[in-house]
Amino acid sequence: MRMNECKPNSITFRQLALGCLKAGLVEECLKTLEKGMNLTTSNKVRCSTPWMENTFSMVEIFAENGDVKNAEKLFEELKKANYSRYTFVYNTLIKAYVKAKIYDPNLLKRMILGGARPDAETYSLLKLIDQFQR
Repeated sequence: MRMNECKPNSITFRQLALGCLKAGLVEECLKTLEKGMNLTTSNKVRCSTPWMENTFSMVEIFAENGDVKNAEKLFEELKKANYSRYTFVYNTLIKAYVKAKIYDPNLLKRMILGGARPDAETYSLLKLIDQFQR
């Protein structure tokens, strides 16, 4: 990009981070995300559909890996943009807890207070989480 006199922006780094994550390069993904976070990005861009879908895709991958810490970190971005009001977004976060075998009794409450409506998948996932209660 620089050879063609194109300057990478936060969207560029976000896309690269997703590519790294899809390739299984978690540390490289996090480093790339950090580089992009240091760049100024308007709220309009941060709330755009491509930005949200990219962020959601990363949450999905972290959830599949059982990486609750990073899934939660990116989920906060979705929450700030009010994208978390969709049931499938919360269900994806809950999947991270299931995969990590972590019990959190507040997930349903968070979901409802966050403006999302639980569905059959939500209750199935929560039932799975209940088995990790100590």
